[in-house]
Amino acid sequence: DGYPDLPREAQKEWPRLEAALTSPQERRAIVFTSDSRHSSSPCEFCPRCHIKLPSGEIHKLQTIGIATAKNCCRKIVIWPGE
Repeated sequence: DGYPDLPREAQKEWPRLEAALTSPQERRAIVFTSDSRHSSSPCEFCPRCHIKLPSGEIHKLQTIGIATAKNCCRKIVIWPGE
């Protein structure tokens, strides 16, 4: 309820995020990232595979804080911010 824009802003990720609210199995598809060198911006790499995210996904991570690791494990990457 605290993120009413999330289904619209993260349309591709939303079904899995919503499922993760009630399913421990779906929660395993979500990883969190941070970049200790630059705490004001998210890391550009998948925190699980350490492979650089596609540029469009980096942009999504920087703007809405949610992206998909499309070129590796396909997990949803969340950047909680500072």
